[in-house]
Amino acid sequence: MLTRGWLIQRDTGAPFLVALVPVMMMGPSLFLSLFGGVLADRVQRKRIMVVSEIANMACYAALALLFLAGELATWQILGITMINGVSTAFSMPARQAMVAGLVKRHEVPVAIGMQAVVFNFSQIIGPGLAGLMISTAGVGTALVLSTFLILPVLFLYARLQAGPGDVHARRAEPIIRNLVVGLRYVATDPTLRWLLALGSVVTLTMATWQALLPTIADEILHGGAGLLGTLGLAGGIGGLVGAFLIAGAGSRIPYVKLEVIAAFAWAAAISLFAISPIVAISITIAIAIGITRELFFATNFGAFQLSTTDEFRGRVMAVRGVMFGLQPVGALVLGALAELVGVRWALIGVAGAGVIAVIAVQFLAYSSRVATSGTSASQS
Repeated sequence: MLTRGWLIQRDTGAPFLVALVPVMMMGPSLFLSLFGGVLADRVQRKRIMVVSEIANMACYAALALLFLAGELATWQILGITMINGVSTAFSMPARQAMVAGLVKRHEVPVAIGMQAVVFNFSQIIGPGLAGLMISTAGVGTALVLSTFLILPVLFLYARLQAGPGDVHARRAEPIIRNLVVGLRYVATDPTLRWLLALGSVVTLTMATWQALLPTIADEILHGGAGLLGTLGLAGGIGGLVGAFLIAGAGSRIPYVKLEVIAAFAWAAAISLFAISPIVAISITIAIAIGITRELFFATNFGAFQLSTTDEFRGRVMAVRGVMFGLQPVGALVLGALAELVGVRWALIGVAGAGVIAVIAVQFLAYSSRVATSGTSASQS
């Protein structure tokens, strides 16, 4: 992902086109994730993951071959990234639903923390290795290596034992019926509604900040691919710290309070990052962004997992996947805003919008609880 953004930044210098990379990756989730959730409750989940990774490997190989042949254009990068996005839309609900299916309920918070540790460790290795390779061995080496790294992934998924109750949805029923039942389950649960609303507004605003990271490294901090890799590395280190905090806290995590606090801290960190003119300070703030981002999404993910039943887990994770599908919409707005008012003010704008949206969700949730309590009292 970092290499693709860098290629487009190098060839076009257009923040909007750079921001289209995560749009193409996450956009399909907005439309296809729900069907991926139904699939995750009807089909063995590890089979979904194996097919998805084979599709991803084919995409990575295509990128590498086109680049080495000197034929790789911006539209091809975006098109191949969209295919990756379709694969992710179908596989992400299965990947997330597998976590709770492999451990006991009281172990879920620690399992989520450890999953976040592994994910963020990869974010440390990936951007750092990409920046080093681009600046020394070249883009082609990075693209070829990413293709071959899928092979051990396929081996591990193939050996993974399916958890008990891996298939829940009734296959005899139409897929649309399974989907409607899952949506009704989320819509009638007040906790899931609140988690979805809070996660959606943050994803639409603050989660888009990284889309402009290549532009920030190039135009604001006047660095090259090495600095881009360093900033990505810093964010990964921060995420790893946040993940270890989640894993260490285990079931003692106050999910609701920590989620809201992390959202406000994340907005503050993005604003500081936007106005920082010094590379060392920007790297430090990027670590803080990684910590607060991970604290927010890990607690949101954990609360989703603990608030649903195994029967609907794949479909609930799919609804959460639609939430992530909002990120490309926000990234498009961020890219367009950066073209109009500049990168700094665009980042400050999305951070401020995120804070206002979180406050609004909290107010609406409080008003709903008060209204419900009042109705119950009057009926009594």
